[in-house]
Amino acid sequence: MTNGVLAIIVSYNDFYSLKSTAMALIDQVEEVLVVDNGSSKSVVSAIECFCASQKITLNLIGKNLGIGVALNLGVTYAKNHGYKWLLTMDQDSRAATDMVHQLLQCAQRNPTAGLISANTNSDLIGTPEVFLSYAITSGNLVETEKLLRLNGYDEGLFI
Repeated sequence: MTNGVLAIIVSYNDFYSLKSTAMALIDQVEEVLVVDNGSSKSVVSAIECFCASQKITLNLIGKNLGIGVALNLGVTYAKNHGYKWLLTMDQDSRAATDMVHQLLQCAQRNPTAGLISANTNSDLIGTPEVFLSYAITSGNLVETEKLLRLNGYDEGLFI
């Protein structure tokens, strides 16, 4: 897949959800990056084996520094590897089989948008694009360059 999208999945102590999320994305993006926020040794061991078997890039922080730090590691990785887009995902989020394609199409129709977010509100299903004042972290497509101009994510954010 050559679409300029790096998916970053922030993980913490939940291998099985992470595996499902990564597998749903692996054929939709150019690369999947897992940033682990200090999972236990047994979970890290499972994540390491899985990532190696799927050619998924893994960054082990070693302790929980928060989602802002983890996401910014993804922003830096995207910048250093020339990715135009960054898709942010939580370990337990589920991506539809065409989610990234749909997000990229929406981004093309809305080139000035700061962020393109997947629909997480069942009340909006079937609704054309709407403009939101906020979005949850997971399922967002953001241009790497725009994130860099904003100095990335707030590292005070901690989940």
